[in-house]
Amino acid sequence: MSTSSEIELLTSKYGLVSTYVDHLRNDRDIDSLWRTQFDALNAGLLNAESFLMVAEAGTGKTLAAEFAIVDNATAVEREISVYLIPYRSLAEEKTQTFRETIGDTFDLSVETSLGGDRMEPVELFAADILVMTYEKFDYHLRNHGGYINEIGLVVIDEFHTLSNERRGPNLEVVATKLRTEYPEIRVVGLSATAPNCEQVAKWLAAEWSDSGTWRKCSLWEGTHVVGSDELNLYREDEPITESVSRYVEQVPHVNPALEFLSGDPGRQALIFAPIRRDAKRYAEAIASFLRDHPRSGPVEVDRVVTRDLEERISDAADRRGEVQEALEACIPHGVGFHHAGLNDTVKRCVVGGLEDGSLRVVVSTTTLGAGINLPIDRVFITKPRLGGSGEYGRPMTTGEYKNLVGRSGRPQYGDDPGEAVLYAENALQQQDLYDNFLTGDIEPVTSAINPIDPELVLDLIREYEGPDRIYEFLSDTFHGATTDLPESETIQGIEATVEELIAQGMVDSGQSSGRFDLTDLGYATSKQLIAPATVHAAVRYLRDVKSLDKFDVIDFLTVLGASPLLDQCRLYRRGGERGIDLEPIRDRLPLPDSDDLSDETLANALVTAQVIADWLRGEELGVSFTRRRITSSRTPSDVSERAAPMFARGIKTLTEILEEAEDPLVAVFNDQLEQLEYQVRYGLDAGGAAFARHHIATERRWIDHMRDGLDIEHPSEIATGPMFRLFGEMPGQQAFKYTRRAINEFCEEPELSRRNTLLDARSEGADTGAIRSLFETTQTVFENHCEERLGNCNGLQYRSFDEQGQDRYPEGELTILNDDQSTPYEVDGTPLVIAVECKSKEDLEEGEISVDNATDVVRKADTQPFQLTIGTPQFASGAHDEARRQGVLLLPVAAFTTLMIHAERSTIQPETFAELFTSTGHLTRREVKRILGER
Repeated sequence: MSTSSEIELLTSKYGLVSTYVDHLRNDRDIDSLWRTQFDALNAGLLNAESFLMVAEAGTGKTLAAEFAIVDNATAVEREISVYLIPYRSLAEEKTQTFRETIGDTFDLSVETSLGGDRMEPVELFAADILVMTYEKFDYHLRNHGGYINEIGLVVIDEFHTLSNERRGPNLEVVATKLRTEYPEIRVVGLSATAPNCEQVAKWLAAEWSDSGTWRKCSLWEGTHVVGSDELNLYREDEPITESVSRYVEQVPHVNPALEFLSGDPGRQALIFAPIRRDAKRYAEAIASFLRDHPRSGPVEVDRVVTRDLEERISDAADRRGEVQEALEACIPHGVGFHHAGLNDTVKRCVVGGLEDGSLRVVVSTTTLGAGINLPIDRVFITKPRLGGSGEYGRPMTTGEYKNLVGRSGRPQYGDDPGEAVLYAENALQQQDLYDNFLTGDIEPVTSAINPIDPELVLDLIREYEGPDRIYEFLSDTFHGATTDLPESETIQGIEATVEELIAQGMVDSGQSSGRFDLTDLGYATSKQLIAPATVHAAVRYLRDVKSLDKFDVIDFLTVLGASPLLDQCRLYRRGGERGIDLEPIRDRLPLPDSDDLSDETLANALVTAQVIADWLRGEELGVSFTRRRITSSRTPSDVSERAAPMFARGIKTLTEILEEAEDPLVAVFNDQLEQLEYQVRYGLDAGGAAFARHHIATERRWIDHMRDGLDIEHPSEIATGPMFRLFGEMPGQQAFKYTRRAINEFCEEPELSRRNTLLDARSEGADTGAIRSLFETTQTVFENHCEERLGNCNGLQYRSFDEQGQDRYPEGELTILNDDQSTPYEVDGTPLVIAVECKSKEDLEEGEISVDNATDVVRKADTQPFQLTIGTPQFASGAHDEARRQGVLLLPVAAFTTLMIHAERSTIQPETFAELFTSTGHLTRREVKRILGER
């Protein structure tokens, strides 16, 4: 049904601007639409108040959502578009994608809001497109409601996450608040697995489209009994048997993938394993076989491209260890693995290896199970399970299986069918898997909300106060719309939860009739995404110790680690709680839910706290793991990428709560907690935390090098000491980065611009000595230098005047040239000429160029329409407005030097020169960079 004219329908039939169609065709080679997109457009994607689009993985939902974003962004009254997604990594990917596509095309600013944001809400919500996780948007709903009114569209990707026990409740509350409190905001939901989409759409008050099982690339699914010599693949319901050679007898799970890859040197495969240990083991087995059979092996590998990937992964590693070394050993053979035990940068490198073809096969846990587009030809699922046999493992649902197999056959990479093979342990299970997964029904989307969850109830008390209004809100949720929610019983449950919150100090025990009154602590906690039990336990600990000298890091982290904060991130100790005397800990610490807290959970919380404390003292995590007897299912990256960020997030949230509600505790512990947040997040001691706290450096090896090797006790010394102190002592990339950050953090004008300009000059190989003198030089030297730089600048012609001791003439005039470098650039038939004056330190009044001196050029060139004053080091603030009033452009030496450095290394178009020199008022170095197109 695709024709080259289809794309035109986006304008002629559906009303999108023609420039967007041109962009799709010319910049992205898209000239047709898919059935899923037609289904959505025809059902009301662009004109319904809200919309739900259901289509299988890899069938164009993101592009359809982009239609809605462009429609919103090009409306007469442009409003913010928000794109919500469940995972941070996907948020970062979408942000970059939107910047490169519609951001550049329509001059739309695209920002992401994730944990650790430094952007103020007023700055963040000035963007045109915002990408964030469900939880981050929930946070903004709770704290920045005034800005939410500026949003016109919210796209919710992976809408079936509503059923997820961990993320679903936040998403459902967000969607309910959008429906009930912000009905003017359009909501577009995207889902790959929602068989009850009509029911979900009805709850959303939305139009909907369901494209069923349609895929651009067909999907052939099959089964394989582990260790057998064949697998069954069903192509259009016709069973086809493929043989499987026994390449690796000890690890038979890898043989079907080796067989598949041997059939075509261009094929790529993805193997899903439920636990990290198996992901690493299977990848090592494949790599070991290929290493031992370099010529007779079944898989061809380009060693040149794998060597480059190996270097990128090695550079991205923040520490060495068994897992990192195992990955690097696999890469030369075109094999990788991907799981939460690797740091985020390394994981991105592995994904990049699949995208550029460096890797033929990657073994992954579900970290690659959603949202990321990859060139995968066949997916192998070694077990229909998520996680291991412990407390966090569970069977895979049919919907999750369908999402996983949707990774194969991505149409962006060709039209070949995608293929998926699900492993069984025996023939009996093989039939069950066929019935339940290959041909079984996808589970409907359900609600995961618990109406009496303390965190939910606390949030609702802040907004709705009384039990009747809270019940009304719960009735408006998907849970309320799809289940029997008896009013009397529900309110009784809410009241019982409130009693629990009263005991935690969150709700006032002397509550008014018919309403609940939050305490200051409860109000502050309700605005954060944190369990009240966590806050209650942490506050009790701080109140008990009373002073800093009694504050113990391990005790404090144990209290947090035993709370719901660390439910998904605790380390496991071999032998569990055996050999640990937990009674003194229970007696000494205010543990959350202490009556229900198991010994195993407390032991895991304690050992997690101990490992973190070891890490802060500088002990290698691998050594700490051995000494603390951590199970092999956990890796050092479980600390750096999961437990530590979660602890840090909890400490940061707790600090914000205390600042709002607990002044006495803030006075004592605020600095300690803020320091500990950075220590825990990055694995630093107290001295190193200052570098992270001021956003200079976070890698311990470079911080230690600056402190121990260069005797830099505090990062401010980088900004106030010798200008190039770090250079020659560490790689240039780090030296530039840390110096720039320190300058921006600790310097003020004019020193801020002076040092940044010198750093620019060094990075471009310019004469830093000459530039340094400009900030201090005499009038004559400064004037001569400016004239020399302007005279040597391509695209400009400079003529100086011989003033002969008189002050009736400007010092020179500047003519912008056309590209031929000989004829003047004209505006409305008139050559563009600028009168120029230079003002140095001899013209200063109280360290600044005065208003009169800044605009002196007007008196000297009153017939010239464009006038420029170049000055050092800075102009008086009052000169800015006066220059604008009189039509003068002020360029401080930092901005002027930035322009000259740019002109020396690249050609500046006459239109750009014209935009810059016809400006009026004051241009900073940063503003000059913006006009020149530099970041």
